[in-house]
Amino acid sequence: VALDSQRERTVDKNARDMRSLLYTVVDGITDIQLNNCQDVQLEKLDNMIEKELSTSHVASTVLDRTWRAISSRSLFDFLTEVVTVDYVMRKLQLSHEKFRK
Repeated sequence: VALDSQRERTVDKNARDMRSLLYTVVDGITDIQLNNCQDVQLEKLDNMIEKELSTSHVASTVLDRTWRAISSRSLFDFLTEVVTVDYVMRKLQLSHEKFRK
């Protein structure tokens, strides 16, 4: 009886390990595909994204994100963060792209 119980635990553990491995592999496929993209493919992707984001979408997105940022915390916290980020970016001469990294 003890051997059967131990065998069942081993089978269950192996099944969990295999599921975990499978999920990891599936999650990693997207990263591998993106890492293997050539510059031409990435440029096409950027162009598609740019077309999707028309000026009306951008404006509504900016307003929506701003509203969510302000409404989720106090106005003082939000303004403090904006001023601090602006100061750091100017002091270190960073663009928005470099600052986000």
